[in-house]
Amino acid sequence: MSCGNLMHRTSWVLLIILIVAMANPAKSPPPNLSLTVNPPGGLNADSNITYTATVTGLGPGPASLTFTFPADNILISMTSPAPNSCTSPLGVSPPPLTVRCPLQGDGTVVIVVHPTATSPRNVSALLTQGSTDVSAQVSSTITEVGISDVEVSFVNNPNPGRVGQPLTYQIKVRNLGDDDARDVYLTLMLPAGVRLVSAPAGCTPTHWPRESPHVCLVCEVGHMGTLGGTNNSTCPSGNNSVACRDITVVPLSSGFHYATAGARLSTPDPALPNNSATARMWVNP
Repeated sequence: MSCGNLMHRTSWVLLIILIVAMANPAKSPPPNLSLTVNPPGGLNADSNITYTATVTGLGPGPASLTFTFPADNILISMTSPAPNSCTSPLGVSPPPLTVRCPLQGDGTVVIVVHPTATSPRNVSALLTQGSTDVSAQVSSTITEVGISDVEVSFVNNPNPGRVGQPLTYQIKVRNLGDDDARDVYLTLMLPAGVRLVSAPAGCTPTHWPRESPHVCLVCEVGHMGTLGGTNNSTCPSGNNSVACRDITVVPLSSGFHYATAGARLSTPDPALPNNSATARMWVNP
């Protein structure tokens, strides 16, 4: 074979190799995803669980990290690398609880949840970038959970009332749960046709909305303990599981008067319906 033919054949071989290489480019290794739970078996001091996902080796381009939690979890917080932020379709999607976090590079995502049931905790994370999927799972077992359950009730005294005569809204807040309720505030929206006479210390009157004649009272209750297996509903109850606030007003008009009281707190409370109450009162001329 002549040198010319050899060079010609070699060129064709190199060309074929180049075409094959271009058709089958070397694939980048998949990114790494790790998922940990803290504490590994149980709850922290706030009865919460923290899940930490760490992503490394992420290639260029957008990616997303999706967490799937048992349906009984209450979402407490979501922390992801800036400038992205995690989202959860609360009240939109059916169980289980999902959290989606967009990513632009390597980083750590921390999700804090509050379980409301005792069962194995099987949590998964799915990292997606283009056509690449990487998943991780972690399991733990919860044998006991603590839940706040704040109940609001109130009555009017006297009922019916009379125009120009004082009457008192007697509001009671109880923690029926088996876990403390923290940072509890009581809010009372008074009817438009009354004048506020007195409220306990720690209650601040405001107009809400500001152009409305309605007076809104915000009363700080603070930390509430548990009833401890009793159904004590008196004030004081001997502990901080029950709080009462008496608000005195004078009706300025006759007819039906409606007042609404509600409580907010910083600890999870899955029983939302009993966090508020509405009272209807008839006022005689």
